[in-house]
Order: sequence, then structure tokens, then C-alpha cells
Amino acid sequence: MASPRIKKILDHRFSYGVAYTMHAAINRNKSYVDPLFFLYGLIKGSGDFLAQIFGQKKINKVCIELAQASDDEENTSTIEPVDSLNQLVFAQSVSKCVEMIRSGRNNIGLLGAIASICAENSDAMDIMEMSGISREDVEKAAAAEITSLNPSREKKGGGQVASSIPTAPASPISELCLDMTAQAASGELNRTFCREEEIDSVILSLMRKIKSNPLLIGDPGVGKTAIVEGLAYRINSGKVPEKLVGARLYSLAMSTLVSGTSLRGQFEERLRSVIENICSEENALLFIDEVHMLVGAGDNSGVMDAGNILKPYLARGELRCIGATTFRDYNRTIKKDGALSRRFQKIVVHEVDSASTLDILEGLQPDFEAFHGCKIDDGSLGRIVDLSNRYLSERRFPDKAIDCLDDSCARAVMNSSSVDNECVERSIASIANVPVEMLRTSDEDRLEDASNVIKGEVLGNDEAIDEMCRLIRSGLQSGKRSGSLLCSMIVHGAPGVGKTTSLERLSEIIFGNGTFMSINGAEYVEPHSISKIIGSPPGYIGYNEESQIVRQIRRSPHSMIVIKGVGGMNSSVREQIFDMLKSGRMTTGDGDEIDLGNAVFVFIEDSEESKSVGFTPDSSNSSTKGLDRWNSYGIFEDVDGVVKFKKVKSPEVLERIARMEISVDYDGLDDKDVDDMIKNILEENAYASPSKIRREVRRGLERLVGEERRGVDASVDVLE
Repeated sequence: MASPRIKKILDHRFSYGVAYTMHAAINRNKSYVDPLFFLYGLIKGSGDFLAQIFGQKKINKVCIELAQASDDEENTSTIEPVDSLNQLVFAQSVSKCVEMIRSGRNNIGLLGAIASICAENSDAMDIMEMSGISREDVEKAAAAEITSLNPSREKKGGGQVASSIPTAPASPISELCLDMTAQAASGELNRTFCREEEIDSVILSLMRKIKSNPLLIGDPGVGKTAIVEGLAYRINSGKVPEKLVGARLYSLAMSTLVSGTSLRGQFEERLRSVIENICSEENALLFIDEVHMLVGAGDNSGVMDAGNILKPYLARGELRCIGATTFRDYNRTIKKDGALSRRFQKIVVHEVDSASTLDILEGLQPDFEAFHGCKIDDGSLGRIVDLSNRYLSERRFPDKAIDCLDDSCARAVMNSSSVDNECVERSIASIANVPVEMLRTSDEDRLEDASNVIKGEVLGNDEAIDEMCRLIRSGLQSGKRSGSLLCSMIVHGAPGVGKTTSLERLSEIIFGNGTFMSINGAEYVEPHSISKIIGSPPGYIGYNEESQIVRQIRRSPHSMIVIKGVGGMNSSVREQIFDMLKSGRMTTGDGDEIDLGNAVFVFIEDSEESKSVGFTPDSSNSSTKGLDRWNSYGIFEDVDGVVKFKKVKSPEVLERIARMEISVDYDGLDDKDVDDMIKNILEENAYASPSKIRREVRRGLERLVGEERRGVDASVDVLE
């Protein structure tokens, strides 16, 4: 009896050919399927398997001839709707297969279907013979398939008849590559939108006599692979120049290529075998995603890596190869190998804008609705684009928007609902690691809440709090600006007046928990401490570890970075921070660029009022000690504003601050004792900062609690 694996493969190939035919007919706007076109679909959809039996060149020629013949067919007397393709398949094209089913055979094989079409249609058989495949070859292959698909008759000795399926060795292409044109025919690939210009550039490069090897270079997520998938659909539909009609586009599976190559030379031999088979196949293209991985792969000595194996085939024009890589990986590997880089024609793939991303999502909407079985409400796609653009600044369109759409659909299915704005907001909040409430409330509302809350906790500096909120409001309203932080400011004032507390609460309310980061300048006095900011360069300890700011921004793009005592930092560290302030981005030790466009940078300085004049930009008759150095830095021109916290002098305000420290834990204390304690503290610390007064109040309360406990213990002793 034929092995289940062989039966499964053959059944799949026949159904795959049917699917290929249906998609090809729809793509070509055919309203009916004639036998020649159905035969074309069967052979085109299973070309790798049939090439092992009849030969690759013969199969390629058959496909080209059948495509031409079926397109030239003008007999419309048997026009049928496209959605009745299955009827046409069984009623007109595979009558012999139906007879096989009626005679008790329960499987339809690919070769049996091909043989039945050739037997009934003389034009089909003529094309096969013109291509070098005789009637005898077809019938012999079909007979071998029948033996494999149906239970074998037992031999007299009790044995079984061996399968007579052709035992040609598996092609390296079928083992190590994916046929993207076949995947496009069956609808397995995602459709491509808004990339017509880039696809045309790839086709133009492939049409060249020399350097017919396009190399797609772009940031991760911009859609490099999607462009190649779009090319596969173009080839499948025949909407390409004549030179590419009938071409097969193969994608090299890097993981399979490397897997199991433990011995020296195995990797190179596999790659060379794939390349030679593709070169021997007529009109074949090879797509290598992450092509930079081939440079340096293979020989441990670095003398004969995979890149050197590719060069001769590319130089002689025997191989047409499409590569894809990122800017960073291209500069790190391929660009350094001048002989390899000049054999590719570079095509830069830029990130699409918000409008194009919305068009892409609208094009993909039916596919996602069909896959997830959910409904996507009107307006949800626009919400995805807006929120992902704002909160996922480290990722690129359209990938981040498509990812959010997929996640939103999955959430909707789990909750048995449609994809609405609430579902989208929860998805973005989860991916961007921000509170969902932040997405649902306006910036103005959050800032208003923050202002009221902070004023109730930090007393005596309402004007400074309002100014901080105003500066951040201005940054949020202006949107993400190229080469700029969301907001930057200098906050100065006497120690202990609530500068850090105000900023911490402001960050928590506006951006959410975990978005506040404080840097102490005293920890950055040595030159090597710059590695704490940008990370260690290659070759140094900690090279692969993220720096403090990078880790914070990648976890929460909307963060508040507070830097205390920047004047005490090493000059190289200070200049690096000032460069971030001016450019709105930073370059890490390993060359990555980090976007700081959604971050707030705050420089805190403890300062005291002085009688000198002309230090702050918006004051002509007063200044502040401690800010003198900022003039030499020239930082006033680069920040959005300077916020001054005044020293709290009002006795009424200081008393309110003192009483804020009295919590429910001290309800048992005598009110008169507490009042006397607060009065004494305020008299003894008339010119102290609010933070010192709070500390003194906490200590005084602990003393009162201790005295009360000692009094209780003494009364217990008397009773005893």
C-alpha cells in the first residue's frame, strides 16, 4: 500500500493545481476555464515535482506554450461564471478522473488529471509533444501514480507491489527554496499595495543585461519583502515584460540552508547546488532575504564565504538574484566587500507615509476579516495609523500598523466583538507599553488633571507648575517634529521646593508609570562614563548591553529624562547630552539611531536668588546663582523654556505643607500636642525648605507616638 506521506503529497499537488488555476483565471479576468488553461494551472502549480519526472526545461516550455495558447483562445461559446470553476474542472476537463473515482479509486492524482486532459484534448497533447513530452511519457507517469495512490495487490508470496512513482532525487531547489510564484498563485502570500514604483524598479533591474540583481535596502518594517511578494503576483498574473513571462521566483530558506551543516564545506556545497540548479532552470529568479547573512557565512577562515560563492555567478550574469537588507547590515557587511556590492543595483525602500499606510490597511482589511472572522468598524483603521504613528516611533510604517491591525483583530475574536476604537486602543497600549487611559483622554485633559493634582501636593509654586504644563502642552500640540524633542526645559530653584516631585508626578499622570528617569550628574564625572549614555563600542565589555537612556526610550518612547547637575558631568558626556537636545536623536555605540522625538528632557539645577543682573534670557533685573555656567554652554537657545521654582516663605503655606504629613496613622495623637509640635517646628525653621519642614514634622510625629507609648506602658506598670 502506498505510504500516507506519498498519498498526501500527490493529493495536495492536485488540489494545489486547482487553486493555482482559479487564482490565475481571476487575475487574468477570464470568465471561463478551458482544458488548456486548466492544464497550465496544474503544471505551473507543481512545476518542481513534474520537473523531476519530465525535466525542468520541458516543463518550462510547456507552461509558456500553454499560457500563450489559453490566452489566444477566443471560443466563448462555453462561457461560464468564474465561481463555477469546480464544475468545469470535473465536467469538462477531468472526465477520466471522474471515471477513476467511479471505479473505486478514492484519490485523484496530479498525473492522472494531466493524462486525462491530454487524452481528451488534442491541442494539449500537441503542446506536450512539441515540448518533448510524449504521450507514452505521460501515460507511464500516470500509471505509476495510480499504483501509489491505491492499495496494491498482494504478491503470491504475501508481499506488496513496490511503488512505481519515479524516484528521482529531490531537487535542491525544492528542499532549500520556496516557490513564491506558486505561493502567489494559491493566495498564500500577502497582497502588496502602494509599492508599484518600487516593484517597477525591481523589474527594470531584472531586465538589464548587466547588474540585473536588485538589492532592496531599507529600515526594518518598511516592506522590502512585500515588494518581492508583489513581484511574485505580477509574474503570476503575466503583467510583466515578455522576458519575465513564465519566470519562477524562488526564495532561499536561510535557516534550512544552514541547518545541519556541522562539517566544513557542507554549507558551501548546499548553496552552490541551489545556485547551479537555478542557473540551469530557464527564467528562474532567486530572492535572498537578509542577504547580508551570506557574507562571512560558511568557511571559518573567512577565505571562501558564501558571498564569494555568489560573485562568479552574478558577474557572469548566470544568476538573477534579488537581495534585501537593512542600511545598518549593508554598511556593516556588503558595502565592505566592494566586489560583491558593485554586482547589485541598490534600490532604497523608504518608509511610507500615514496616508499610504491607511491605503495599505484598507487593501488588507478583507484578508484580515476573512482570516480572523471578525468585522473591522469604520474609522478603526485611521485610529490605528494615528496611534501607531505617535506611540510606536521606533518602528516603521507599514509594519507597525499591520501588526496593530492583526493584534486588534485577535483581541476582537477573543472578546467576540468587532474591531472598534476601544479594541485598537487596548492593542496599541499593550504594544507601546502605555496606559490605555492615556490613549482615551486628550492631551489637554491630562495636562489639566496633572496641573490640579500637582498643585495640591506641591504648594507655593503654582506658576512654575503651570509653566511646565504649558511647555509640554505646546510640544504635544505641535506634534512629532523632525529633529526635535517633544519638549525640553531647565527647571531651577532653591533646594527642597518640589522640583523633582513635580516632574515625577507630571510624567506619571501624562505618560504613565515607568516613564520617569533620573540621571545624577555626579555619576558621570569620568570620560569612560559616556558608555552609560550611548553604550559601549564594539570590542569593549558590555557592548551588547543597552545604555540607561536607550533602555528607557525603547521601553517607553514617551518618557521624561531628568538630568540633575549636568554641570558636574565630564565634558564629553555633557556634550553628548546637549547633542541629543539639539538633534532629537542619539547614536548608540554600535551605530543604531534612537529617535527621541517623543521624550521630554529636563535639566534640574539648584539655585539661589542673587543681586547680579542679566543671566536668564527673560529677566533684565534679577538672576540666579548656579545658572551662570549655562550661559557658557549656550543651552538657553536650545531649550523650550526655563522654569523657576520660588523659595516658599509664606507661613500659611508652610503650615499647610507641615500638616500634609499628618496621615491617618497619627489619628490617635492629641490634637493640641500636634498643633504645638507644628508651631515649634515652624518657629525653629522659619527659613527652611518645604522638604526639611516635612522631615521635621515626620520626626516630631514619631516622637509624640513614642511618648504616648511610654505613657501607656507606665500606666500598665502602675496598675500591676
